[in-house]
Amino acid sequence: MHGKSLKRAERLARGTGLLWSLIVLGCVSAFLVPLLVFDLGLVLRNLVSPESASSAKDVVLGPLFGSVLGGLLTGAGPWHLIALIIVGWCLALLEFGSLVILHALVNRYSLRVALALRRSIHDQTFVLGPHDLLGSSRSRPEELFTERCDVVRRGLALWWQAIPRSVVELALLVGLALLVNFWLTLVVILLTLYILPFARSWRRRSQDVAAAWHQTAAELGAELLASLRLAPLAIGYSLDWPPSGRFDELLQRHAAAQHRQLTSEERFVSMMVFVMIIAVSFVLLIVGIAPGTSVVATVLWGTALLAAYFPARKLFRLNRETASAEEAAADILAYLDRQPSVIQVPDAKPLDRLARDIKFDKVTIANREGHRLLDNISFTIPAGQLTAIVASDAQTPLAIAGLFVRFYDPAAGRILYDDCDIGKATLETVRGQAMLVTADGPLFPGNVSDNVACGRSGYTALQIADVLRVAEAQGFVQALPEGVNTNVGTDGLRPDQSFRLGLARALLRGPSLLVVQEPCGPFDEATNRELDAALKNAAQGRTLVILASRISTLRSADCICLFHEAQLTASGKHANLIEASDLYRHLNYMRFNPYRNVTG
Repeated sequence: MHGKSLKRAERLARGTGLLWSLIVLGCVSAFLVPLLVFDLGLVLRNLVSPESASSAKDVVLGPLFGSVLGGLLTGAGPWHLIALIIVGWCLALLEFGSLVILHALVNRYSLRVALALRRSIHDQTFVLGPHDLLGSSRSRPEELFTERCDVVRRGLALWWQAIPRSVVELALLVGLALLVNFWLTLVVILLTLYILPFARSWRRRSQDVAAAWHQTAAELGAELLASLRLAPLAIGYSLDWPPSGRFDELLQRHAAAQHRQLTSEERFVSMMVFVMIIAVSFVLLIVGIAPGTSVVATVLWGTALLAAYFPARKLFRLNRETASAEEAAADILAYLDRQPSVIQVPDAKPLDRLARDIKFDKVTIANREGHRLLDNISFTIPAGQLTAIVASDAQTPLAIAGLFVRFYDPAAGRILYDDCDIGKATLETVRGQAMLVTADGPLFPGNVSDNVACGRSGYTALQIADVLRVAEAQGFVQALPEGVNTNVGTDGLRPDQSFRLGLARALLRGPSLLVVQEPCGPFDEATNRELDAALKNAAQGRTLVILASRISTLRSADCICLFHEAQLTASGKHANLIEASDLYRHLNYMRFNPYRNVTG
């Protein structure tokens, strides 16, 4: 059976009715295969021995035909043969139709489970919040929503295409073979049970040996490449390189290791072919010396066992093929079981508008991999100022930005707004007073007004127009085909334009603290002037914290906080830091110098 995680994922879809349809249709489809084999035996008996068909005295097949289907299937003659062939065609057509419907239902069911998982991931993401600001090239919910859900879908499709169909089909075909020739079938079953453990052990051993030789070949190959890379040095210094005989020896050993690896991989196949030949020869010997065995019965028996190979092979591989789906389902369910890292305490109080300062009091925070981004850091940001955050890594500024708006709490320490711990304030008022504007300025499906208002009613057209003007977005919005009614969610905008719409969206709600991640350039002079003006306007009457990416922002900042290796290493104005900090001077040149990529 598939694991607990896949079963739990299926329960999320609540597809019990569809699941029973899969089970019933799978059993019907499985039952049709033995009927086809049985019909083939009747056709062969009529072709080879029509007189035994009419008398039903065939030593082996007579009891089967006579007792199970009676005189209807023991007739003879051309019309009876035609009828059996037509029955076979009808059975084949039914099998084809049932498989088509079964696969369609399996796909529908697996997609329903994937849909339920994606809906749950979506809902859980909004419950947990954007914790992935702590530093990840790709968000965990995005990975689960796309790849991992698809892995679960494919695994469930493989499972329900095989279960219960392959189990029932295998049981019926083996039962038919037992009915035709009980002792011979028993011999084949015992041989199979004996060979399977041997095959698994031999395959595992061959894989281990091949892996060892692969590692040896890789190490020798690395030595050969190292020698190859020394060629320029050897030429420049007129060295006799490589040392005499050493390179040829390595080459020979590398070729020998590769040969051993390939031989180990192919030896398993050769051994299994040999074992199968011996087993088949043994079975044929028994068939040849067994008394009273007819050719027709032997063909029917062999066909039943041959047909049984395919469901047996599918069942044998099923656990291995669905293991990745079980792992993916476990990952998704672990995410769905997570509790929010940010919770509101029972006696939480509303947070007033920021008036004096923001204090980081011995704050420590780490990213998802456990690497510390801030380590026991304390500093103060005065209210009403423009403060820029710069760090030697890309994760630390984003981590700090998430702390301001309480997307997550620090592992240790406190963040105080006017001496009020935001961890003890209501989430609604914290995120009402502090808002984050990201560089990508995510857009919702809809027009400009919908994006600025986030679909909420209560904001007038005049209010929306006013924040668009403050964010320096009014000019390009008016140039759009339908102005504020233009669908920007699908038509798209330039990165700086999306950012300014995001800035207008935040300004409409009137926060006292605005945390801004600047978009990355390069931008032309006109765009830079518009961005400078937008930030200057946004800073009026509020505290502005900027994750800076442009030199003009650094020059205009009241204070720049420089972080390196989880510590606040320097703070001050741009001109002072240029003089006093080697690290800031280096970062300024590498990241913010507009001429750094210009070549003469």
